[in-house]
Amino acid sequence: MRGISEERLIICKKISKAISKENPDIESFFDELINECEELNDWKPIDDNTPKDKPILVYAPGRDGLDYLITTCLWHDAAGFCIDMIREPTHWQELPPLPKVATMTPTALEIIKQYLIDNDYDGLCNDDLECGCEIADLAPCCGDFSECAPGYKFTESNGKWIMRARKDALERSG
Repeated sequence: MRGISEERLIICKKISKAISKENPDIESFFDELINECEELNDWKPIDDNTPKDKPILVYAPGRDGLDYLITTCLWHDAAGFCIDMIREPTHWQELPPLPKVATMTPTALEIIKQYLIDNDYDGLCNDDLECGCEIADLAPCCGDFSECAPGYKFTESNGKWIMRARKDALERSG
């Protein structure tokens, strides 16, 4: 049950009972729901049982002209649950679950780049066109790279590099 209070269920039970007098099960149905209710904002006093191994939400009443404060807090051995020099937290509760964040769908180039990295390639190449690019500058041609294959980078004797689909490509051609 998300966000419905015990008080609201009791009201719903009374309304349903008044509307549906011929259904005796409705009252027991609401009684079961009410028994399952948990306090949604269950502030507990800070005491020896307050968790000290994870962040929690704390409440500190206002003081010296400052408003109350609700913030996350973590236990510190030297200072306890400290939030500022004036206010001291008196109550706590568990942090709510973090929101589900939508992840971006990777582009084709991002998927290819990750594949190349995961499989120890240096970039892409098309041996027929004598074309190659490094992972850091993948598909700079912005053209059709559908004929490209994963490649390995080789440095030639003149200092220029080339990309080939096979590690033994230079050894066989040389």
